[in-house]
Amino acid sequence: MLILNSKKSTVKNLDWIKQNKRLLKVPLFKWICLALFASLGHFTFAQDNNDEVIPNFDHYSSNDGLPQNSVLAIQQDNLGFLWMGTDDGLSRFDGYNFKTFKHSPENRFSISNNVIRAISKDPNGLLWIGTEGGGINVLNPKTEQFIEFTLENQDEPRRFANKIASIFLDSKQRLWIGTQGDGIILVSGFENTFSNELTTYTSKLEVQFFNKRNSPLLDNKIWTVAEDKEGNIYIGTLDEGAFKIPNGSYEIKQIELFKELNLNSIKSFFESSNGDFWIGTEKNGVWRKEADKAYFSFFDLSKVRGINNKQDLNVTSFEEDQFGNILIGTLGQGLISFNQSKGTLKHYKDDPMKSKSLNGNSVYTIYKDNKQQIWLGMYSGEGLNKINFSQQYFEHYKYDPRENHGLSSRMVKSIFVDKDDNLWVGLFNGGLNLLPSGEKLFRYFNSKDGFLSHDNVQVIHQAKNGEIWIGTDGGGINIYNPKTKTVKYLKQIPGKNSLSKNEVWAITEDNSGNFWIGTANGGGLNKFDPTTGLFETFYSGLNKNRSPSFNDIRSLLVDSKNNLWIGTYGGGLNKLNLSSGKFEYFQSHHENTKISHDIITSVLEDKNGFIWVGTFGGGLNKINPLSNEVLVYRVKDGLPSDVIKGILEDNDGQLWISTLNGLSAFDQKSEVFKNYKEEDGLQSDEFNLGTAFKDNIGRLYFGGTNGFNAFFPEKISIYPIPETPVFTKLKILNNEVNVNEEVLGSTILETQISYKDQISISYQHNSLELEFASLQFNLQSKIQYQYYLEGYDQDWINTDAQRRFATYANLKPGKYLFHVRAFIDNNQTTSPSRTISIIVSPPWHKSKLAYFIYVILIFLAAYGIKNIIAWRIKLKNDLRFERLEKEKQEEINQLKLRFFTNISHELRTPLMLIKAPLEQLEKEKYLSPLVSKQLESIHSNTNRLLRLINQLLDFRKQETGNLNLTVRQVPTRSFIKEIFDSFFTLVEQKNIDFNIQIDDDIPFALWFDPEQMEKVFFNLIYNAIKFTPDGGRIQIQVKNDTDLNLVGFKIIDNGRGIEPENIDLIFDRFFQVHQKGDFHQAGTGIGLALSKNIIDLHQGRIKVKSKPGVETIFTILLKTGFEHYDKSQLAQGITFSEEKYQSNNTNSKEIYFDDFKISHESEQENELTIGKKLLIVEDNIDLLLLLKRSLSLHFEIIEAKDGEEGLNSAIENKPDFVISDVMMPKLDGISMCKMLKQNIETSHIPVILLTAKSSHINQLEGYESGADDYITKPFPIDLLILKIKNILDGREKFQKQFQLIPNLDSSKIKVTSEDEKFLNQAISSIEKHIDNPDFQVHDLVKDLGMSRTLVFEKFKALIGQTPNDFIQTIRLKRAAQLLLETNYKISEIGYMVGFNNPKYFSKCFLKHFGFSPSKYKSTENES
Repeated sequence: MLILNSKKSTVKNLDWIKQNKRLLKVPLFKWICLALFASLGHFTFAQDNNDEVIPNFDHYSSNDGLPQNSVLAIQQDNLGFLWMGTDDGLSRFDGYNFKTFKHSPENRFSISNNVIRAISKDPNGLLWIGTEGGGINVLNPKTEQFIEFTLENQDEPRRFANKIASIFLDSKQRLWIGTQGDGIILVSGFENTFSNELTTYTSKLEVQFFNKRNSPLLDNKIWTVAEDKEGNIYIGTLDEGAFKIPNGSYEIKQIELFKELNLNSIKSFFESSNGDFWIGTEKNGVWRKEADKAYFSFFDLSKVRGINNKQDLNVTSFEEDQFGNILIGTLGQGLISFNQSKGTLKHYKDDPMKSKSLNGNSVYTIYKDNKQQIWLGMYSGEGLNKINFSQQYFEHYKYDPRENHGLSSRMVKSIFVDKDDNLWVGLFNGGLNLLPSGEKLFRYFNSKDGFLSHDNVQVIHQAKNGEIWIGTDGGGINIYNPKTKTVKYLKQIPGKNSLSKNEVWAITEDNSGNFWIGTANGGGLNKFDPTTGLFETFYSGLNKNRSPSFNDIRSLLVDSKNNLWIGTYGGGLNKLNLSSGKFEYFQSHHENTKISHDIITSVLEDKNGFIWVGTFGGGLNKINPLSNEVLVYRVKDGLPSDVIKGILEDNDGQLWISTLNGLSAFDQKSEVFKNYKEEDGLQSDEFNLGTAFKDNIGRLYFGGTNGFNAFFPEKISIYPIPETPVFTKLKILNNEVNVNEEVLGSTILETQISYKDQISISYQHNSLELEFASLQFNLQSKIQYQYYLEGYDQDWINTDAQRRFATYANLKPGKYLFHVRAFIDNNQTTSPSRTISIIVSPPWHKSKLAYFIYVILIFLAAYGIKNIIAWRIKLKNDLRFERLEKEKQEEINQLKLRFFTNISHELRTPLMLIKAPLEQLEKEKYLSPLVSKQLESIHSNTNRLLRLINQLLDFRKQETGNLNLTVRQVPTRSFIKEIFDSFFTLVEQKNIDFNIQIDDDIPFALWFDPEQMEKVFFNLIYNAIKFTPDGGRIQIQVKNDTDLNLVGFKIIDNGRGIEPENIDLIFDRFFQVHQKGDFHQAGTGIGLALSKNIIDLHQGRIKVKSKPGVETIFTILLKTGFEHYDKSQLAQGITFSEEKYQSNNTNSKEIYFDDFKISHESEQENELTIGKKLLIVEDNIDLLLLLKRSLSLHFEIIEAKDGEEGLNSAIENKPDFVISDVMMPKLDGISMCKMLKQNIETSHIPVILLTAKSSHINQLEGYESGADDYITKPFPIDLLILKIKNILDGREKFQKQFQLIPNLDSSKIKVTSEDEKFLNQAISSIEKHIDNPDFQVHDLVKDLGMSRTLVFEKFKALIGQTPNDFIQTIRLKRAAQLLLETNYKISEIGYMVGFNNPKYFSKCFLKHFGFSPSKYKSTENES
């Protein structure tokens, strides 16, 4: 505590009063000064630098976990847990939590009674518990099991020793048990009897009884038993005083002195370290026998305030603390401390005004634990008190409602110690408090007394001349002059030179004697010159680099280099060079002078010249004033809070920082923070802005929300290393595990977790939580912990006192080692680690036995696998051989198919050479009937061969995925009727009964590809005819299944049939049924395979049923509608009606060959080919001769035998038409065609390509090369002639149309892109010179950049005109366009299009269009 010493002043009070008679004429001020300053002259403020600290008392009650608030017995076990006996159960305390044990009828191992009066520990660490009404209980802390220690006395039929008052263990390891009615019980024999089984343990102990019947003991009601250093036993009774049993005997003797003085009720004995023996009585106070004396004497406590010797003083217990003070517990009078060295007494009682005072005044028991900490068990529901001797040397000055005993208000805003050691304290709404040097009582001053202008005192400063400047938050500045004992005021006066604001937060004085004043609420910075009495105000933004950055200023500092540091409350830190008057700014958004926050709370210059800046939320900033380098320290670096309220430097260079969350000491060398909290003795964890001061003897002051602290930094001790943690609780699957409790059918703990070094759990219990605590019982909230599970965690994990547990989920089977240790400071050495081994056993299928069985099974499995592998290898080889054989067969089939396909292409040309002459011969009329019949047979077989070739090509398409459907809507009856009619010739030859049966309800039309479906029906009907004998029967049935939305087609015959074993094979490609004598009926073996694939593409089904020699039925099922087809399979915009549909077949001779009916040539058609040159390019000489012979009647023929020769011939001879084969040596037909179309000299020549390749891809390739048509071999010659004539006829019609239509668009003419460019260029040239009548052919030839001959040939081929005619045509077409679209006169239009003579223009126009210009215009307008 702060002790004030007095000293004489050189100024006498009387002299001061005489000198200030004029001032004292003011009545109010007279009495204030008289009371205040008279006392100031006699005292100075100094610290009595002693080590005595008034202890704080920590309180525990039922709110903290105690079962009941009367604590009547305390004992510490071997591990360090504290056990508390209450009126409602026994409780174990680990420094954080209380664990309560009560009687439970369902648990035979629970305590017998909940009212506890005594606890002691026997030599084996078991706890003996005395109850009131339940006798003696023995507790094994390891198992947490109780057993009642039953006693039998032959002289007493009732239950013996039911009420226990005390239990004491003497130096000879004997337990003395005092009862309330049954005397003394002595229990011994603990040396060789220990057993975890409590019944066995207690049954081997020796018991002796001492009472009125068997001993000189005069009273069976025993209060207490004790022992002195000589081994003598003392017994205190309720009514007969004290008794003594000398060491070495069991003879009980009464102490006569107590009987003579009528000291009947003895409640406690105690021998102190110096040998004094103390006795406490129920009604007669304290008696002491000093070590060097042989008698007891009364110990006088009357010096203690509130105690006199006449009243009854109930003394319950004694103890000696670590400082040698004797602690005396009383009922009703609190705790008394006797300092044996000084002979002084201190009295601790319950003080409602002090939160850390003794809680309650009835001390029932005092216990000193193994760390010398004192625990006070309180009676009458006052809970548990602990004397906190480990608190730091922080003196606490706080509010006290008793006048002058403490501060007048709680919140301290400023602190100052003047040159005379007087302590000034500014308060929020509490005015000014003064503790004169040497005084113990504060003096209060406020605005009501007339001394202060405002009660919010924000800053106190002493000027160099000794004046005290008092800045208030609302009342300006109060200046007290100690010499003249006068007060003057500086306030804001509107319109005059004065203080800018009355809210004054900071005051400092520079080297020139000028005062700098920081104001809040926009008042800016004020400079006051005391010599002139004038103010100069600096406002933000008025002059760059000449004004502060913000107008709210809360802290000021003049450093050693004559710089003024200005802390603003939102604009950062400012540095004013007092010599130059320039400002420098440190703000959070600046790059070069960046600080962590713009709200500045405090500024300090340390002894090394560094500037330290506290911020409101940005931590602590260190500024090097030479380089402006800034270092920032925040919570992550160890600060308790980023909100700094004050900064001081002690004499050792250590910084002390007050924050919103405690006080921190910062070692600048190690850069380590040590943090202190309210529990260390601080006024609270929250301090106030700028409320920090260091006096001239090194004492530091920090003010906050609950007063202020004063301390010498060197007396703040280092925290001790905490005790090794112990385990306090185990949770499995989030449930606490008690001793011998089953969890999922297994017992985890046979002893309490605190005593375990290993726990074994099954895989089902692999989610656990371990709770731990360091049994320090001091600074518990500051203790931090580190834990680490070896085999699981990678590193130590930190946690605090609030989370003293480690949780692990889903631990894999295995062995783990858990470590935990404790520490307080971050840089402190940790406590030794407590470890526990955790074994997670695997499930049965992962046990050692299981793995042994697995090994055996693996060997057996390996043997079995070996055999299986051998079998699989054999099977794999067999399958591989089978696959190779199948692949070989597939390869053969593909080779066969490719061979058939290639040979089919090759056969088309010979077929062409056969079929074309044959068709010409059939047209001759002079042939005899016999020859005609033979030619018809030849033609029929030629068509059959062609069908087989086409079938092979279709099958090849299907195999390669290139067979695409073109689905249309086809009339059902017409389609099937046409197919039926086409086979009449064949069935007549074999005299077969061939008929068709169609139901009436079949759909009018079905959706399918008619070309592909014709092939299906042809194959099935043709096979039926082939395998049906003469005179047999074939029927076609068409039926509708409305339920299944299907239409069925059946082909029924009574032919040879199919054997059952071949039914599943007939749709396989190349499968044929060979029977003896049937070689003439052999086929290709692909017809039915192709048919099935076509049906599958239509999403239909085909099936067969056959009885050999009786009946064979092929059934085709097709779906109605078109939804089952892909959109790409549907022919866009094409449907068939009954009237429009025509089969591709005409008769049985040409079932699959298109029969083009060519009409006889007319004279007009012959005129088209007169004089036309035709180039035939063909490498097959026979076909070349056939084509030459057939076409020579119509064209002038030019021959070429390959593509290269054909290209050169076309360029040289400029034919009117080109017919070319595709597959040729040197240069194929497609390449030749492409070159012709890209050459401007030949691009206008029409080209027809002839080829055996009939696929869609080949046709696309041909047309893309520029060919005008693409014809597959074989083909009718008359068809070729007709196609040539149609192309020439179409070109002639377009030429005439081009001449008559006034539109000049060349795209209307069917030409290649090169020809279109040519025509557009020609038209553009003519258009450019259209009004020039002198523009002639040679001008056009020049513009086109071609030879005159080529230009004439191009125009003749494309337009059918000479260049001169073309020029005139363009002029006339433009004139016609102008006639229709403009209102020019006819003569004007003639001149505009290059005619000099209007009459000649009209004549040419009439010849070209058939109308005169005027009539043409009127006719066209009418139309």
